[in-house]
Amino acid sequence: GNVAMVLAPVLALATALKLSRRPRFALGVGTVVFFVVLTGAEPSVLRAGVMAGLTLFGVMLGLPRSAASILAASVFVLLVIDPALVWSVGFQLSVAATAGMVALATPLAERIPVLPRPVALATGATLAAQIGVTPVLLYHFNEVPTSTLFANVLAFAAVAPGLMLGLAAAFVGIVWSPLAHVLA
Repeated sequence: GNVAMVLAPVLALATALKLSRRPRFALGVGTVVFFVVLTGAEPSVLRAGVMAGLTLFGVMLGLPRSAASILAASVFVLLVIDPALVWSVGFQLSVAATAGMVALATPLAERIPVLPRPVALATGATLAAQIGVTPVLLYHFNEVPTSTLFANVLAFAAVAPGLMLGLAAAFVGIVWSPLAHVLA
């Protein structure tokens, strides 16, 4: 989610500037690499970064793509590069949450007609991710916290602005620290 939130405005800007396919691809990949490096290349960020890169590559080549096949390919690529990731709980949780969202987010959101569509989508995605990670949480920790469901739905609206302001602060901090403090 966070990689997509960073990538979407960058690609929108590239489209507004009427950049052709290859420069848009290069800008997109550069943005993904910047974000992965900036966040410390944690296993979940690596998974998201590889998924974004594969998606951009598919878009550039005009190939059909599905979230499930991109997730599978990204897991394969990362495990070929670093087989030890299979033992990383963070990687397991990231893959399980993403698989849950890919498989269940939209069907769950469609079954919540009483909520406005954006709230239903956020709730469906949160429930789907929780369903995906529940087996991993039970295996590793023998419990599943239920408060995270409500917290994630409530925090959904704050994630995008917080992430964008944080990235803007990090970028501006390179040039002028006082303005970065204001943004942060």
